Amino acid sequence: MKNFKKSLPIIGIVLIIIIALCLVIFKIYNSNEQKEKQINETLTSNSVTTNNEEATINAVVVRVYNNSLIAMKTDNTAELYSISFGKEGNIGFKQGNQILVYFDGMIADTFPEQISNVEKIEIVNAESDIQIPEDVLRYCYSSKNNVQVTIDDFTENGLAITIKDTNDYPYDYSKNEYKINKKNKQAENITVDTNKITPATENSTPSYDPGQTIPVWEEATKILDEDAIVTSNQIDDNTVEKTCDWTKIYGNLGEGEYEFVLPVGDLGLSSIRISFNINSNGQLSYDRPTLE
Repeated sequence: MKNFKKSLPIIGIVLIIIIALCLVIFKIYNSNEQKEKQINETLTSNSVTTNNEEATINAVVVRVYNNSLIAMKTDNTAELYSISFGKEGNIGFKQGNQILVYFDGMIADTFPEQISNVEKIEIVNAESDIQIPEDVLRYCYSSKNNVQVTIDDFTENGLAITIKDTNDYPYDYSKNEYKINKKNKQAENITVDTNKITPATENSTPSYDPGQTIPVWEEATKILDEDAIVTSNQIDDNTVEKTCDWTKIYGNLGEGEYEFVLPVGDLGLSSIRISFNINSNGQLSYDRPTLE
């Protein structure tokens, strides 16, 4: 027993030496591995082939174009990518393919998000189990050129329009709340030089005082604080009629420049707008509808 107790310090010293040797060996191995990695990276950077495989994403193809495709995120179908082809080009991409994209990690913050520096794209599943939502298909395939809006009736008290949409994926016309905007005459008379603090926007004048711009268009004054509602009548799969009487909400509109704004669509078309004017004699004139 006494001999065993005497040998304990020796055993402890031996264990410490063994652990220290293991640490030294590990550091040498790790250092060699790092050097090898650096050499490989140097060789790659000096070669003709560029390595853009710093990041990967999984996505589902929605539409294929000549040099790019639109794909949706597998974990969030409301977010889309615009992806340039890799070096292999179009390898037979089709709607519904689940793909793995190798790229340099840079994504432009637009809609859809843009990925341009692509090394390659692999088709990992010819038919993804993830269903493409109709609003995404509508965004990628529908065009406002296939939408015709006809004014059936227009007075100072209301209007009636017919919307005919021949897209394979018609826009959503279920939104029935609208607005009447009136042009701000005061905004037309604002003039400032180019050395302004607050610049002009699409719907406001410039100003010397930050936060004090004057909006060019404002919602017409309401006499009843409720949403203005359009009455809809679905004629067929492609045609819907909408009528409204705004006298209960906005009353009798006086002289001025106005615009009727009806939100439609989802990821695509945003609104139907009709500009109209009421002169000092109460006479009304209007422009053709625009789709924005």
